[in-house]
Amino acid sequence: REYAPDIAKCLGDLESNVRRCALESLKGLGARECAPDIAKRLGDAEWTVRCGAVETLQTLGAKDCAHDIAKFLGDEEWRVRVKAIHALEELGATGSVAEIARLSNAPSPYVRQAAASALKQLGASPPPAR
Repeated sequence: REYAPDIAKCLGDLESNVRRCALESLKGLGARECAPDIAKRLGDAEWTVRCGAVETLQTLGAKDCAHDIAKFLGDEEWRVRVKAIHALEELGATGSVAEIARLSNAPSPYVRQAAASALKQLGASPPPAR
């Protein structure tokens, strides 16, 4: 973990594959101290990097970043929305239940399924199926 700060510098690399690899490395190291730097990648232009940032914060148990993750429940890419739902579910983010419930009627079946599962785990009942 002593190299985590050096790896975190790669989060700003111009190449998205380098940013994704840095996220994977930080996740593998359990570098919780890098959560603020990782959270900055939630706004990355590449959806694959946004997914990686959400997943890394989830794995690190970064509950203090749940509010930042919740902002991506409305991401244009359905895969990012699904990752955000799963992360909030695992982090126990009960404050996001209303936002997750709205996704129970999303066009994507993957998003709807993730929302229903998360609502159950968070102790909320999903709205009626459409």
